[in-house]
Formats: sequence, structure tokens, C-alpha cells
Amino acid sequence: MREEITLSKGGKKQIHLQDNGCGMSRHDLEIACERFTTSKLERFEDLEAIMTYGFRGEALSSISHVSRVSITSKTSDQPCAFKAQYIDGKLSGPLQPIAGTVGTSLTVDDLFYNMSTRKQTLKSSSEEYLSIRNVVLNYAIHNSHISISFKKVGKACDIATSKSGNVKDNISQLIGPTVGRELIDFSIQGTSFIATGWVTNATYNQKHSQFILFVNGRLVESASLKKGIESVYSSFLPKRTKPFLYVSIKVDPNRVDVNIHPTKAEVQILDEDQVFQSIQQCINHRLLQDHTSRTFFPQAIPSSNATSTDHPIMPSRIIPIKKPTKKTKTEQSKEQALEIPSSVMSLIEEFELRRDEETDRILRNATFVGCVDEDRIILQSHSKVYLVHAREMSRQMAFQSIIKNFGNFEKIVLDPPIPLHQLLLLADDQSHSSIQAMIQDVLEPAREILEFCFKIVINQELELEALPRIYVVPDVTQLPCFISGLASRMTWEEEEDYFRGVASLLADLTSLSIGQSLGDTTHPCFPIGPDFVPPDLCSDGYIVEIASLGSLFKMFERC
Repeated sequence: MREEITLSKGGKKQIHLQDNGCGMSRHDLEIACERFTTSKLERFEDLEAIMTYGFRGEALSSISHVSRVSITSKTSDQPCAFKAQYIDGKLSGPLQPIAGTVGTSLTVDDLFYNMSTRKQTLKSSSEEYLSIRNVVLNYAIHNSHISISFKKVGKACDIATSKSGNVKDNISQLIGPTVGRELIDFSIQGTSFIATGWVTNATYNQKHSQFILFVNGRLVESASLKKGIESVYSSFLPKRTKPFLYVSIKVDPNRVDVNIHPTKAEVQILDEDQVFQSIQQCINHRLLQDHTSRTFFPQAIPSSNATSTDHPIMPSRIIPIKKPTKKTKTEQSKEQALEIPSSVMSLIEEFELRRDEETDRILRNATFVGCVDEDRIILQSHSKVYLVHAREMSRQMAFQSIIKNFGNFEKIVLDPPIPLHQLLLLADDQSHSSIQAMIQDVLEPAREILEFCFKIVINQELELEALPRIYVVPDVTQLPCFISGLASRMTWEEEEDYFRGVASLLADLTSLSIGQSLGDTTHPCFPIGPDFVPPDLCSDGYIVEIASLGSLFKMFERC
């Protein structure tokens, strides 16, 4: 069995699916998009034993009301294939006999073309593509008996699995060989369920948990099972690190309620507490058996005088990152002798001109209280409490650090290096020729200046080999946008403009990475260093007073 999925503009312009199954007859093709045609329910009792992904038969009908749907299909006993086009659940014309192979091909064009308000709620093409890719990737891992390919129109496959593989092979191929090497399997059979899976051992860890759960072949979520398994790993892994988890549960269909969530993202299992507890105990037992090799990562304790270099480099989720390279005395003397260009001095002077006394007073005496979310934190300064836009503040601090430490950064070496072509493919929906032109015309000529001034290393094979370390390890999922910015949004004619542009892109990358690495009681940028010159963040709404001790006293006095 083979399934091919192709997207154009993140699926907003076109979604194309093709398989080599048994095909559809002419009669079925005529009514395929009518409501309830594809329902799997024949009698009321079928609701108690649902094993399919969908069961009401409304999805295809609904899609035909908000897009232009066409289906081409051929069965083994038909002399040719037939193509049908649908509008609002009905055929828009007679079936067209055409050449084709056995199987079915479905195309969805111009999604929400007749619903402008709904179309505006869609995210960018790249974000929609990544969301769909994540779903396809999970199903590709689980369905090892099916060959699944996923790509953008006119480009190489982003996901490609073979039906001759197994779940472990698919995880190694799609998640990464680093994860694949550290996998251990588990299996448990209870009175009413069978659970199998692959999880990482106590040697491997990552910043964010990756949890893939299937119940009777359906991709679902379960916060309680995820939390329970992570609590098992808390005894084995360093603090604030997570495992990779793939779990498949098979339960008697009449013990599963699949209709408790609007998007069917969750299911309810009868006696699920007992089922989940059994799985947790099984995983704990396997981890204890596989404890022969353990690696611990030391974590520095931030002091009141801590700077950005006091924070440990944590391992990346996607790309193994080597420790910062140690510099020889010769290299250190060269860096000390590096003359700062006048354009950089001009930017440093600009910081002083933009200094804001009120913002400076608040931040210099601030105590970090905690995080509201990835973008906002709470600070206490003197007798007042402030809500601070952490991402913007982190960006400003990173930008100044990059300019003031011009050409003097530690390197974070990516192992293996990442091809620029691959990063640009993930970031932009462009042709191979235009991407190659961007690399040859913009990035390749700038290799030396990027490495010399910013420690952004692009090797001769045009692969991203190293990045500067600023506060935290960069979030590698943001690298496609970062490289795309270097290739498409930079102005290289004026020295000050390109120094400012590269520093701004690095600052954006750093601020996004900090948002992904926030702890409950710490922030990589606090306490702020003496070199930071705060601009006006109060007038722009990035720092807002939310409580004052004096006001609270007055309120209590009234009470």
C-alpha cells in the first residue's frame, strides 16, 4: 500500500492525495461527496465499536462545500479511470473517462475560496505546512506497513517511508538517528488492553517532550498519560529535560468513547487510570533494566553577578550541538587586536542616545518573579510589580550584546552541518533554482564577513556549520527563518546596514529561543548585565505596572 500527499502553499492552494488501493466504482464515485456516503455506521450498535478514523461520513462532503474537489479513481475490473468534480457535495458535471492506474487520486483546490472570513484565519503557508507535516509524520511512524510520502509541489519528499520497515526504523528516519540509537521497546498485555511502544532510555534527553499516542490506530492526545510517564522519567533524567515517547494502545472498541472531543483529538477509555498506571509501571521496569549507561549534564547555579556565559549549553532536540570550541592564545590575541569598525561604534553610541532613565531604574532593581507565558514575565522593582514583554526585552538585550561583543563570540558547532538549501526549502515555498540563486548570489559571497564578524560559519559545501552563542543555545526550529532572512531581507551595500541587519536577525533568533527555554523561577537574561543600556520600553507598552504596594495598603485600609 502506498500513500502520496502533495501540498501547494501549505495546502491552501492545493492538497493532492494519491494511493494504489482498490479504487472506487463509478456508482460510488458519483455520490462520494454527498453527506453520509462515506459513513462507517450501518446500525446504531456500530457506535459502540468504532475502529475507523471517521465514522459519520461528513468530512468529504464538508470539504466539497468550501473548496473545489476532484476525484480520479479506477478499479481493477474497469477498462479506464473516471474523473469526477464536485461543488457543494454534488457532481458538477458527468464523469470523464481518462487514463489512470488502479487506485484513487483526490485533489482539493482553493480551500475556503468562498469563505473569505474563514480563509483569513489560516496561518502562513509555511506554518500550515509544518502543522500538516507533523500529523503525517506521526501517522507515518505508526503505519509502518504503508509507504507514505509527503512533499511540497515540485520539490523532493520531506517524508518518505517504506512499507518494508518497522516502527523503530521510521522513528530513526523521521525523528533522527540520535533518537533511534537510544530507543528501548516495551510491551504489556492487560485483561482488556495491549500496549506497545518505543521510548528513549535514561541516556537520551531533550528540552521539550515529544509524545506520540495512538489508540486503536487513531492519533490522540492524553495529558494524564503524558504527565504520568514523564513523572517516571523524572527519576532518571536531569531536571527540565524530557524523553521521546511513542505509545500504541489497542483496546476493545466497546471500551473506548471516541466522540468526546469536537476534533476527535481525545478519547475516553474505560478504566483508563488502571491502563495508564500499568503502562507507567512497565516503562519504569524497562528503564531500570536499561540503566547500564547514564550521562548527566552539569548545570551551573546562577549567581547575582551571573552573565550570559554562566548558563550551561543544553543539548538540542534536533541537532547534536558540540561544546563551544576553546580558543588558543593566538586566537585570543587576534580577537583582542580586532579593531571595531566605525559603523559598529556608531551603533553603540546610538544605544546611549536611546537610554531611558525610567526603564533603567525599573530593570536595574528588578527581581524576577515568574513567567506568565513564553512572551511575558513578571518582575518586582522596589514596591511595584510589572508585567514585562520578555521577548522584546530579550531581543533588545541580545541585539546590544551582539554589537558590543562584535567579532568575539563562542561558537556553537552544529554536528552534522545543515545544508543551506534544506533550510531555505523549509522556510520558503520557492523553486530549487531560485533558492540556489539566493545561496550563490547572497550567502556564499558573505561567508567570510559572517564568520569573521558574527561567528556564523558556512563551510565550502554551503552548509551551516556554527552559530554564535548568545545567552542560550538557539532553537534549531527557527533556523530556516533565520537563514531565509539572511538570504532575502538583508541590505549588503552599506556596512552599518548589514551589521545592524545581521545583529537584528540573531537577536530575533535568540529571543525566540529564550521563550522556549524559560524556567519557572529563572530567566537567562536576569539579572541584567551592567553593559545593557535600556531603551524606552514603558512608553511602548512593553513594561506595564500591574500592582503597587502603596495602592494595596490603601485598599486594605478601606477594608
